[in-house]
Amino acid sequence: INPPESPSDPKPSPSGEFVVQAGAFASRDRAEALASSLLMVGEARVVLNSADPPLWRVWVGKNLTLNLAQKLAEQVKAISGQAVVVRGR
Repeated sequence: INPPESPSDPKPSPSGEFVVQAGAFASRDRAEALASSLLMVGEARVVLNSADPPLWRVWVGKNLTLNLAQKLAEQVKAISGQAVVVRGR
C-alpha cells in the first residue's frame, strides 16, 4: 500500500509563472549592464526586491512555463555564466 501524496509537498507547476534570474546585484548599474547584454535572448528587466540591503535582480522572460524557462536558462547561462529558474511576480 502506498501512502497518499501529501498536499504539503508542492509539485513544480508547469504553468506560465516562471522567469530566469541571471543575477542579483547591490548596484543598479551592474544589473542594467547585464540586462542589456541579455536582450538578444528575451525580454530582460531589472527588478528591485525589498530585502535589506536591497538587491537588483536581472530577470529574463515573462510568464514562462517551467520547460520554456529551463531552456531559456541554458541560453542565458551561455552568455552570463549563471542562470536560475524562479517564480516570477
